[in-house]
Amino acid sequence: MARLGGDEFTVILRRVSAVDAINEIAQRIIESLQRPVNIAGRDHQVRASIGITRFPEDGNTIEELLRNADLAMYQAKQSGRSRAVFFDPKMARALPAPAESGLFRAVRRREFALYYQPQYALHNGELVGLEALVRWQHPREGLRFPKDFVPAAEQCGLMVEIGAWVLDSACRQLALWREEGIAPARMALNVSVQQLRGGDFVQLVGDTLARLGLPPQMLELEVTETVFAEEDARLALRNIAALGVRVALDDFGTGYSSLNYLRQHPVDAIKIDRTFMSEVPDNYQATTLLATIIDMAHALGKQVAAEGVETLPQLDYLRERGCDVAQGFVLARPLNVADVTERLAQRSGSTALLRRAAG
Repeated sequence: MARLGGDEFTVILRRVSAVDAINEIAQRIIESLQRPVNIAGRDHQVRASIGITRFPEDGNTIEELLRNADLAMYQAKQSGRSRAVFFDPKMARALPAPAESGLFRAVRRREFALYYQPQYALHNGELVGLEALVRWQHPREGLRFPKDFVPAAEQCGLMVEIGAWVLDSACRQLALWREEGIAPARMALNVSVQQLRGGDFVQLVGDTLARLGLPPQMLELEVTETVFAEEDARLALRNIAALGVRVALDDFGTGYSSLNYLRQHPVDAIKIDRTFMSEVPDNYQATTLLATIIDMAHALGKQVAAEGVETLPQLDYLRERGCDVAQGFVLARPLNVADVTERLAQRSGSTALLRRAAG
């Protein structure tokens, strides 16, 4: 057994070849590491994710074996941690792109920036919130959007580190706006299930808010319904809500059990997915479904926000149906920090456009 660096270790099994025997040893390691460790009177718990390669099936050199074990380990992390995953050649075909594209370097050098999309209350046109959206400032290819790198970051286990940077940067900026007296009522951030799996995420959120002097209700964390499939993520979500932080269910309506989640879990708001907006108000079925979602959410005491609003007829319809908040290109595109600061200071924004849509 050897420590490779940081929190990564490698174990060589010299006289074991059967898959079941290898897996049994891996499970024993996982179970052993899950036992609490008492340091200075406090119990600490850690969890292990194990990637397994076999010689010679998965590589003929130590470099190949280590690289493939690393890929399998990241797959174990993505699958929920506290588990062991055997290397599969498909992993090698799926994962080189992030490394070749410079994503690992981007995380080290913090080649990221936040853009902010305003959110407006539909009943009076007031700017009530911002959604912080991460962008990768690639040194050669320019600005890259989340769809271009977030899936790769999730595959190779980098979303936790990127998410921690987003949380800190967005909250720092919110604290600055608060000092200047122009802060919106809340800041929304997207949170991945990988972040919620980590045992220290709730503490990270609480520590960040306390360090910057931000009231918890000014922060809104957006999650998708995939977080409800895992007990660790569900517990983290309950603890986050206990801090006073708002929770919004993003991409609402695209999954299978969203209605039940609203009743069972601490969700303050739902965000209607942009796919619902594309046919509104021209398609009768789409508009009827959208109206039903809004009425149902309000009956459960949830706020309703619509994203991807791109036309005035869509804006008209949302306001008529009593939707609470809207964001989209017809109101404002995502803005850099300088432009959104100016808009916050003016606080006029798209109020005239909303009034036009209203009447």
